Amino acid sequence: HAPGVPAIVAPAFAIAGYHGVVVFLILIASAGSALAWRLAWIVTGRKDAAWFGWAIVTLSTTEIFHSFTVYPDGVGGVIVLTGVWGLLRAQHESETGSERVGPWSLHGAALATLPWIHTRFAILAAGLGGLILMRLSLTKNPAAKAVAFLVIPAISALCWVGFFIVVYGTPDPSVPYANEVGAASYIPGGLAGLFFDQRFGALAYSPAL
Repeated sequence: HAPGVPAIVAPAFAIAGYHGVVVFLILIASAGSALAWRLAWIVTGRKDAAWFGWAIVTLSTTEIFHSFTVYPDGVGGVIVLTGVWGLLRAQHESETGSERVGPWSLHGAALATLPWIHTRFAILAAGLGGLILMRLSLTKNPAAKAVAFLVIPAISALCWVGFFIVVYGTPDPSVPYANEVGAASYIPGGLAGLFFDQRFGALAYSPAL
């Protein structure tokens, strides 16, 4: 896997070893759980809907097992939620006329970490980043906000490509997975498995999702 998760958990590992890492990851998952409730409340304005959305996210099998597993998806999911938060913040600022710039550097920095956690998360980072920029264009002081939002991701992207050049000798971020065979013909079976597989299917283990 990419070096992002090891870098994030390194201080906890230095202090308390593997068990310290597990506790640290559970704390990150807990923060993500709280953020899920908050975002659901922002969207709906209803506490019952917020608790329902929180339960779907937090009590799903995927979230529970990724909350303490040293694996990219748990941490990545929490960071993706910060991207959703950015979308909602941009919507709110377009309605209130806020000109604050500072928070956008933090949102950009959060999304910039996603490719470092796993290469496949680069698609999520780029997608959320593009949507946030579109919404920022409808706010006051959009240029300054966009610059603040993009500075850290731009630097991070250059370092990310440089990492692959140094480690693998090529700027291609898919090179660690070159031996994995992929084809469009696999998509129907893959989607069917995503929902119905007896060991990993979302319908079997997290039907609400």
